[in-house]
Amino acid sequence: MLSVGPMLLKPYEEAADIVFDGRMNGFINSLANNGDKQLKVVSVLGPACLGKTTLVKVFYNKFGKLYDRRAFIRVSKNPDMKKLLLDILWQLRPQDPPKYLSEVVLVDHIKMYLQNKRYLLIVDNVWAASVWSIIKHAFPKGNRGSRIITTTQAEDVALTCCCYQSENVFEVKPLEITHECCSLAEFFAMKNVLSVQQKGKT
Repeated sequence: MLSVGPMLLKPYEEAADIVFDGRMNGFINSLANNGDKQLKVVSVLGPACLGKTTLVKVFYNKFGKLYDRRAFIRVSKNPDMKKLLLDILWQLRPQDPPKYLSEVVLVDHIKMYLQNKRYLLIVDNVWAASVWSIIKHAFPKGNRGSRIITTTQAEDVALTCCCYQSENVFEVKPLEITHECCSLAEFFAMKNVLSVQQKGKT
């Protein structure tokens, strides 16, 4: 049985103290630019524990209410695509969708529901381009200023999501990490990773 329901976003306790550097602020401001009315798909690229999810979550929490519809989904390494689509539909329209619908029909339902609406979609932790190749058909184009943001560790996935428009790929780099631009948990995890890497070079 498929479990469909709201995904609770647990904010970091120190979220109020998050400060982004100039490059990250520029990225957020470019997404929030109301003058750009075309659908914009961007991807945040970088290794694990660099604050990718924190970055998109800040944008979602800060600007999400400005959109007619919004959804934030996390993708597992081997996702159940039907459940993923049901999760999207549930967040966009908080009603229990029929669980017998096929993936193709679910894609059509989502697309029809988003038609002529300004929407925000966060697709966090995309592992494979094949996932994007399915769900992208659910998101209609338009001129209402809709935004889709994906996060991934794979450059080829990031480029695929952005139709190979490299200017729409925002790369988070290890040297940019500070305790002010990610959660404390991610910061210390990254410090441990870099420490192990450094020891391996000595």
